[in-house]
Amino acid sequence: MPRHSSATRRNTCLLTRAAFVRIAGEAILTGTFKLKKAELLKEGFDPGSVKDPLFYRDEGKGSYLPLTGPVYKDIQGGKIRF
Repeated sequence: MPRHSSATRRNTCLLTRAAFVRIAGEAILTGTFKLKKAELLKEGFDPGSVKDPLFYRDEGKGSYLPLTGPVYKDIQGGKIRF
């Protein structure tokens, strides 16, 4: 996601940048074409339960990196902070 990372750094301040990015193949919509945000929130960002590719923001490297199981555990354990 290098193109997204550089555009985000250039055009937004640190506090408004997304900590996590999910690349969904198809949006989950209601009958009135609104996002089903409650379902997305319920799924969270656990790569073990989300089938879509997930990325997290690594400010040290200045880019979004793939969110893997071990990285998820480090985030939950406080080793990786935002």
